[in-house]
Amino acid sequence: MTQSTFARPLSIVVLAFSSLLVTGQEQPRPRVIPPSPSLPRQPTPTIQQAETLSTNYRVTFSGKSDDKSLGELSTLTCAQNIYISGPLNSSNTPTTFTVSGILEEKDGFLIFTYSIGFRAPITTMRDSQPGQPPVADVQYQDHTSRGTLKMQPGKAYDLLKSGGNIYSMVVAPEIDK
Repeated sequence: MTQSTFARPLSIVVLAFSSLLVTGQEQPRPRVIPPSPSLPRQPTPTIQQAETLSTNYRVTFSGKSDDKSLGELSTLTCAQNIYISGPLNSSNTPTTFTVSGILEEKDGFLIFTYSIGFRAPITTMRDSQPGQPPVADVQYQDHTSRGTLKMQPGKAYDLLKSGGNIYSMVVAPEIDK
């Protein structure tokens, strides 16, 4: 019995494809997809590149919903290059923020050229196995905002409003104790 020259390779392709169909069945999805560190990042300057400001500043990024605090990120620095990243709180599905930029002193003001990136959780409920409670799936959605702000040291500025929440920034001189 003679076989065509394409019969054997074709049968291999058909077997491989059918195995993909069998193994490609929907697998159970994980309950929470953790946020990845893919928020906008600014290169960290080396010590030789870092320019310093005239004093140490406390840089605080915070959020609130109505009058309720959502938490804050804060750092103390005298560097012009600013970078703060992390969640505002320790919930199971936190919104993770990255605030970076250049801070300059000019005529008694601070000029802050910034980038804000954040990952917000989107929670959906789906049915699970019969007799089991519904399962919450969490995915994250990325958001960004960029701008330049002329700031008075120590004064709070609302940099971002999103989803009924207000996110503010304060850059205040830190008094040596």
